[in-house]
Formats: sequence, C-alpha cells, structure tokens
Amino acid sequence: MKKHLHRICCELDSWFKRLKVDLKKPGFAITFLLSVFSVLLGLGYIAGILVVLFLVAILLFGFFALPYLLRVLAPPIRPEPDEQSVLAFSYIENKFAYSECLREQEAIDALNDKGIDDERAEQILDRLIESDRLQRRADGRICLPNCLEITHE
Repeated sequence: MKKHLHRICCELDSWFKRLKVDLKKPGFAITFLLSVFSVLLGLGYIAGILVVLFLVAILLFGFFALPYLLRVLAPPIRPEPDEQSVLAFSYIENKFAYSECLREQEAIDALNDKGIDDERAEQILDRLIESDRLQRRADGRICLPNCLEITHE
C-alpha cells in the first residue's frame, strides 16, 4: 500500500513540477486559466440550473401538494353537540357520580326518565361520543373521557 501511495505521490510531484514550468510560458498560462474559468463557469451553470429546478419543485409542491397534505394531516373537526345533547349530557353526568362507567342501556334509561324516547336517546349518545364528551370503552360501556381504564366489577 505504501509503495502504491509513494508512486502516486512521485507522479503527482513530477506533474506539478512540469505544470510549474509550463505556467511560466504566457500562452500556456492564458490557456490554462481560460480552461479553469470555463470549467468553473460550467459548474456554476449546472449548479444554477439545479437551484432553479429545486425552486420550481418547491413552488409546485407548495401550490399543488401542500394543501392536500395539510388537509390530510389536520386533526378532524369535532362536531359541537346541540342544546338538547348538552342538556342530556347533564342528566347522564349525574349518573357518573355513582359509577365510573355506565352500560349504554343505563344511559338510555336515564334519558328516558327525562322524557326522551329510545331512538332519540341513541342519537344523542352517538353525538356526545362523536364530540368527545363521552367515550365508549372496548367492553361497550360508556364513560367520561378521563375514566377509560378498565375496572373489574
């Protein structure tokens, strides 16, 4: 490995010595400088094109893809419950003072006691669950959002 590295260094040394001698000639120096400038100009031209393409890609992404990404990544809009649902929630909330979770039928019965029929009570419960006022556990019971741990009764 050292031999190869030494041979490469010797070749480069002789090449730089020859270049140093040739640079003293005015014709070669001008030609060499022009070739270096043309290479730099070409690299600058390519870099300029790449920068322009990058800016165009960012603009296209911003105009076309970004609104869709923002729409997909935005949190879902939770519907606000109507006045009857808020009133029904206050009836059901009183039941949670005695128990952490209620069966769905117990919540419907609590609403039936206040004069709401079964079908409308189910709609109200669904609306309250959608608006995150109530949450449905895996075992089918309904509880307040801060009481989701499963208890064994």
